[in-house]
Amino acid sequence: MTYDVLVQGIISTDIIFSSIPKLPKPGEEVYCGSFEFTCGAAYNTAVALSRLGMKVAVISPIGNDFLSHFMKESLEAEGVSTSLMLEVDEPLRCLSVAINYGGDRSFLSYQDNVEKLNLAEYACTVIQKTDAKVLHTWAGKENRAVIEAAKKKGMYISLDVGWDEEWLTNPN
Repeated sequence: MTYDVLVQGIISTDIIFSSIPKLPKPGEEVYCGSFEFTCGAAYNTAVALSRLGMKVAVISPIGNDFLSHFMKESLEAEGVSTSLMLEVDEPLRCLSVAINYGGDRSFLSYQDNVEKLNLAEYACTVIQKTDAKVLHTWAGKENRAVIEAAKKKGMYISLDVGWDEEWLTNPN
């Protein structure tokens, strides 16, 4: 199978709260005016590229839990191939709650441990066996081998810096 773009990274389920009249104090409940239950992280890039008419596949781990099923079905509904995902027979939850308030947003997130899955090694194997023009991935030291594997295949590389506190605040 040949793809225009491989998107490598974690997919999350996102709950987005907006139209918030005020932030709750400890022990207080505040109702917001709107919320959305959707997906995020690497999902956003994969879906945007698919909507532009590109043939896109995702290289991401996916579990057997409700949130994983929701993410996979959402990708497929958007025309993104899930055939390259690393399927594990256990829950693999990744969830972010976005709180849109006061003209900005904050996130509260959770992710099950994926370190034991050796995602970089899996992604390198997929890249070696798959034809694609572009790899969209995340910028991180742990991902260097993935980027090198894509370069060896002659792929263009696009990077998402994501949220890395150290990297984002480093003046160098």
